[in-house]
Amino acid sequence: MRLQKVAAIWLSALVLMTCAPRKSEKGPRIRFSNPRTLIEKVQSGYVIVPRFNPDAQSIIFNGRLGGDYSDCIYLIAANGSAPEKIYESDEDLYFPSMSPDQKQIVFSKGLSRHLNVMNLDTKAVTALPVYGSSPTFLNDGATILYSNVIDGNLNLFNIPSSENREITKSYLTANSYPILMPDQSSVAWIENIRQGLFRINQSPVDSLFVTRIFQFYAPVLSMTCSPSGQLFLLTNPDGSVSGVRAGDSTSIEVVIGDEQDKTAIRHYAQFVHWSPQGNRVVYVGDKADKNSFRTPYLQTGMFTGDITIADVACDGINPTDVFQSPPVRGTYFFPVKRIGELPQRTFQPISRNNPPRIVSEPPEKTYDGDLFMYRIQAVEIDLYDNLRYSMVAGPANVELLEKTGMLIWLPSDTGYFHFNVAVTDNRGGEDSQAFDIQVLPTPDWRQISVLPKKQTPVSEFSAGMFFVDSDQDGILTPGESCQILVDLRNNRPEPEENVKLQLLISTEPDEIEWGDSLIYNRLETNLWNRMSVPIRGSENLRNRPIVVRGILETQRGIRMLPANLIIAAKNPNQGNK
Repeated sequence: MRLQKVAAIWLSALVLMTCAPRKSEKGPRIRFSNPRTLIEKVQSGYVIVPRFNPDAQSIIFNGRLGGDYSDCIYLIAANGSAPEKIYESDEDLYFPSMSPDQKQIVFSKGLSRHLNVMNLDTKAVTALPVYGSSPTFLNDGATILYSNVIDGNLNLFNIPSSENREITKSYLTANSYPILMPDQSSVAWIENIRQGLFRINQSPVDSLFVTRIFQFYAPVLSMTCSPSGQLFLLTNPDGSVSGVRAGDSTSIEVVIGDEQDKTAIRHYAQFVHWSPQGNRVVYVGDKADKNSFRTPYLQTGMFTGDITIADVACDGINPTDVFQSPPVRGTYFFPVKRIGELPQRTFQPISRNNPPRIVSEPPEKTYDGDLFMYRIQAVEIDLYDNLRYSMVAGPANVELLEKTGMLIWLPSDTGYFHFNVAVTDNRGGEDSQAFDIQVLPTPDWRQISVLPKKQTPVSEFSAGMFFVDSDQDGILTPGESCQILVDLRNNRPEPEENVKLQLLISTEPDEIEWGDSLIYNRLETNLWNRMSVPIRGSENLRNRPIVVRGILETQRGIRMLPANLIIAAKNPNQGNK
């Protein structure tokens, strides 16, 4: 009898174990299946950002194709075709995005990330009075969402009225890569917290009730969301992609490539963008041997990658989390005005000329027979000036592209070689740089078993600038005494002494009064130092944005202050001049 009870209990347990739901050995997964390369080896001096257009039938992206010496914006069909060049510029072009009616594009231009809008019918390009990254149109086709390059906050700019509205107010964090959610009334973005902490936030645009979707200790370059707004794909600097579900912060594994792909090859993806239908993604692709020491996307000193499109295959994910779009809510963020009521604003270059400054540092060594490339980078406080690069002295077979500053040289002998390069603007300003390159004999790589790990360069300084006025309206007016607060941190392992800061302000000499240059007597390592520069508007102040930048003079030479500031100036006596 006792044996029968034991057998019955054992059989009952076996039935319960058999009927209980089994946990999946693997969690939710998204696979970029059947990746197809649309265009190979697109190059850029910074990043390449492809995006599906609203109809999902074409893709817009920035970069340079073979034969292009300047940055361009291209269109290409999603099913593959020859790319169409729609805009070209001597300055860098980034983050192109199409309007909902596909009649306009907005993009960032130049070192200052000046926002521009292009009419695709007339080909007319209009420079907006704002500066930012990752711009995108809202559903009204007239308002642009962007990340301000000055203070790292998210802003809205209305083109017809030229009104600007700040929608985040962070003072210690940076908010980047904003995306408009499928409901057309909320926005999500990446928030960079101090000490390497990153967050994914979401909020309605009109109320800014922030919801934290995900938090992690890893850098993120960009993100995109599914048509449902429930799933996010995050791209990382190492070329990997991760996913997260908004509702419960569930992590989602993302695999690039199919099962039959060679296991010895690793696929990379950056700046992924989900199609409006949800069945495809486009991204900047790259691939290399898993044991390769090559840094992804960096070839010949330029950001290089393939415009790649792939199908989205989901495992362990409810289809409604991907494809079911939420209801769209119409939202108006600026009051509607008649054309006659709109202020007529024009932006003209100032007459005073600030010369350009070369801020890049050339490599010190190369090898005999290797192609040497060095991109000279210069900054220009006068945003309307055109820069041209030229060779002053150097080897006979060196070539310097005058519009981009790319120096190309194939050394044919060993030793030390002297170079002298110059940059000029169209109003007589000039700067030059002299340096020597050591050409070493080509090593026998067969004798080298381990390559040294490439170290990531660290900026020598971190900085921030803030405008403080008495009435706290953020506008400089005639007779108003204000302050520019300059925060500076030394990132070098040893202290810095007698660091001089000279501000560059894009106004006429009689428009404002400001203090002399600042001297930081001693900058300890990894400590913030704050100094104040008094500034006062005069009666000749003009109605326009004032751009403030700075130059640091150290014992090792001149460095650009890694921060800038834009101050809105208003003089009622000047009218609309």
